[in-house]
Amino acid sequence: MKKNIVFILFFLVLFWACTSENGKKDKMYLPKAYGGHGEILIFMDSVKWASSLGDTIRAIFGTAQAGSLQGEKIFTIRRVDPLKINKTLKTHKNLLFVSSFDSDSKQTRKLKEFFPQEGLKKIRENRELFMMPLKDVYAQGQQVLHIFGNSDAELLTNLRSRWDLLRNVFDEAENQRTKDRLSVKLNTKLQETITQKFGFQLLTPLGYQLVEEAQAEEQGFLWLRYPDVTFDKNIVVTYKNYTSESQFSNDSLIAWRNAICQKYLYGDPKNPDSYIITETLEAPVFQKIKFNDRFAVQIYGLWKTKNISMGGGFVSYSFVDQPTNRLYYVEGFVYAPNQPKREYLRELKAIISSLQFVQKGS
Repeated sequence: MKKNIVFILFFLVLFWACTSENGKKDKMYLPKAYGGHGEILIFMDSVKWASSLGDTIRAIFGTAQAGSLQGEKIFTIRRVDPLKINKTLKTHKNLLFVSSFDSDSKQTRKLKEFFPQEGLKKIRENRELFMMPLKDVYAQGQQVLHIFGNSDAELLTNLRSRWDLLRNVFDEAENQRTKDRLSVKLNTKLQETITQKFGFQLLTPLGYQLVEEAQAEEQGFLWLRYPDVTFDKNIVVTYKNYTSESQFSNDSLIAWRNAICQKYLYGDPKNPDSYIITETLEAPVFQKIKFNDRFAVQIYGLWKTKNISMGGGFVSYSFVDQPTNRLYYVEGFVYAPNQPKREYLRELKAIISSLQFVQKGS
């Protein structure tokens, strides 16, 4: 993780030293970025797109979305001929430029026009450098990522060892855009209630309602719900005393989730046998991450109700709050029959990742 952070900081410093004419412009004069949620335009040589390099790019950015059985991908990727880059395409929300400098094709030469020329020498001298993330280059609210190498083989080596780092560049950009969009209209009264009772702040868009809460020294529970005709979005926050690292094991986290669901969450409140359980048809995906500077486990998975036909996807974070010595489990889950789930999960992730503890006396 530290090595990845060093890479990103280096590229940001490098870009600052090699700022192009576009970068010097006041951002307020740039147009607003456009494009669909989760969509990435990829500018890449057609020959390389059809090679193992293209296969790897598709595997990184076009892998299946966990928590959905609709065949969705984590991003919608569209490859564009570099020779067809125009002003409109350059203002898309997410741009990915892929280059290997050993090629001299027309398309590769065109790609180099978009790369800070002062940086080429340093990149040729240091083969560990392979990516450069940039913000608001051609439009406001834009994420640009350059991926490069002195050869296809060198680039492939770096790509295959740093999938998550590359994916997170666009994932974090989408997460922030989603937070910004959801923050426009908030249920401030609900937000204040949560802070007063539980001691943390949480993004609460208008439409979310408090369904249930329970507070105790050893265990707490909070359930927020956004019901609609075609979907049902839910946020759950729960905690218990932290006793050992074994509580972070995959089995322990799922067992805890199932216990909380059985106690509080029902497909039909009148039917005690309709509680939510974790679906095993597709195994949950676990990943160790940093959550607000804390060690955390992220889970994407599927849920279903026992004895009635309901189900959907969920995303969650588990982490320890050291001042209170509590293990927290924060989840967003959605019920949206016959609908794509990716953007619902993205919204829920933006909400649960907004959780921040309030310092006493602040």
